[in-house]
Amino acid sequence: MSSNSTTFIFLALTLIAAGCGDGTDTDAGAGADGGGRDGGTGVDAGPAADAGDFDAGGGGDDAGMATPDAGDTCASLTLPALDVVSIDAPAGDGWRAPIHLTHAPGANDLYVVEQRGRVRRIAADGTVTDFVDISRTVDYGGERGLLGMAFHPNYASNGRFFLYYTPNGRTAFGSHNHVGEFQRLDAATGDPDEVRSIVTIDDPESNHNGGMIAFGPDGFLYVGMGDGGGGGDGHGAIGNGLDTTTVLGKILRLDVDNEAGMFAAAGNPFIGMAGDDRIWAYGIRNPWRFSFDALTGDLYIADVGQGRWEEIDFQPASSSGGENYGWRAYEGFERYEGSPPGDLDHVAVHTEPVFAYPRGGGAAINGNSVTGGYVYRGSAIPELQGWYLFADFVSGDVAALKMCDGSALGVTQARGISGGNISSFGEGADRELYIIGFDFVRRIVGG
Repeated sequence: MSSNSTTFIFLALTLIAAGCGDGTDTDAGAGADGGGRDGGTGVDAGPAADAGDFDAGGGGDDAGMATPDAGDTCASLTLPALDVVSIDAPAGDGWRAPIHLTHAPGANDLYVVEQRGRVRRIAADGTVTDFVDISRTVDYGGERGLLGMAFHPNYASNGRFFLYYTPNGRTAFGSHNHVGEFQRLDAATGDPDEVRSIVTIDDPESNHNGGMIAFGPDGFLYVGMGDGGGGGDGHGAIGNGLDTTTVLGKILRLDVDNEAGMFAAAGNPFIGMAGDDRIWAYGIRNPWRFSFDALTGDLYIADVGQGRWEEIDFQPASSSGGENYGWRAYEGFERYEGSPPGDLDHVAVHTEPVFAYPRGGGAAINGNSVTGGYVYRGSAIPELQGWYLFADFVSGDVAALKMCDGSALGVTQARGISGGNISSFGEGADRELYIIGFDFVRRIVGG
């Protein structure tokens, strides 16, 4: 264990069992339970040294990169005071289990993803309308439902968007985790009929469905897949997280403009080696929200823990993929107590979290189900530049950290914006941030 890692290990005070799945899994809430490089053998072999894949391609969206200011320095580790402003849905309707917020490239509209199967559009003037409704084909309940949305980088010209959902019996997919492509009908409406399947995988349990999808700075679609559910990743000989022949328990990297190889993006680490070509990173339990820093291209992954630790994983923009984040051999910085001895053969070297907090209580954040957020790159709160905001679904606590020279520093609670079951964060085209819960949408502002 590195000295940088140990800085952020807090002693576990109380383990709170929220109850889920098979009784051994202590995650809670919908969705919230809701670097090594592989050398071709499934065992990582140390960090890669190349420049990575974030310097080419179509780009995630066209809102541009923010310009850092004095608040983005590692010497500035004082989190500014924050507050929130509520965004109301139309009277008499209300928000119905909102679970994510995103924006379309080249536009100021916001899109709120509701777990039941509807996406609602917030126009620049604040008007809220239905954009697309696929609830008829969504299996909703617990951690299932419509879980994620992403717009093609060239959405303004091609009208393509993508939804991650758990299909019901009205589809050909049944009990699966599924990403489908859809098409815009007009500027304010999407077609509910799916154009084609991008990825679908049989899901043995109802929980740990992942659900985050986002286009990276390289123009490829990244997909967060949970480990298949249940408790302890008891799937196969080494669990799905460490098994590189399945896409469960992984971050995938897909080229939606090229169907060859099931959309596997060029440069993925397992192409030509043993393992699924679509995998970008592995050893993940339930990546409930990941995001790219709009300025640097760094990737932050919030991975929900099993019984002791919640963690934030980090992949620098220079990465060429293949990181093994350790699950199910490791949880947080510790060896997972339910992991068989043979699991260690597959994590000879693995990438530790940059931050972990104990389930039940920590110095900066309490709770037992992490919700990932974003690095702030807006302009309204200059002192917030460079801070990564995240939360806990169960406690409603919000915390922030700043990455400096590969370490997470300044980890502190973000008071004034906590409260409610925080299911996700969101980012607008202007890089301002939002907090989303099961009955609220709030914009983060200065305190």
